[in-house]
Amino acid sequence: GAGGAAAARAHYPPPLVAPLSASSAEDWGAKLTTGLTKLSDLVDETVVIKYGGHAMGSAEARASFARDVALLQDAGVRCVVVHGGGPMISAMLEKMGVKGEFSPEGLRITDEATVEIAEMVLCGSLNKRTVHEISMAGGAAIGLRGKEDAPLPPPQ
Repeated sequence: GAGGAAAARAHYPPPLVAPLSASSAEDWGAKLTTGLTKLSDLVDETVVIKYGGHAMGSAEARASFARDVALLQDAGVRCVVVHGGGPMISAMLEKMGVKGEFSPEGLRITDEATVEIAEMVLCGSLNKRTVHEISMAGGAAIGLRGKEDAPLPPPQ
């Protein structure tokens, strides 16, 4: 509910551990001013955010990402999150006994079994978890899958 969203954002930004000196306060203030100026340029714009699998490694990192998305939305930025999940796919392949292979360029070689497991991980647990975490941070999120959901029409 709305109370949960406010509570989730009550700790954003994280509290400072030590008092700021005058010079570090000025530096922090300058960074904040620059950041707010850049953020104001994004109001009413749509921003695509690539959320890589390695960035999802810990609950703390995921919560921080979700708070950032909610903050951007609160500021008037439309966010489209495109998530990865390579490490989670690799872990599930190993758990299922499927040998994951990579090309010399580092690209995953996907046979039929790998595709099925990747879909299960990406469209199942990761998509749902990402939507849930953004929603719990006070943001608005829905999960789309390219395979079943209707693709967006190209701009005219």
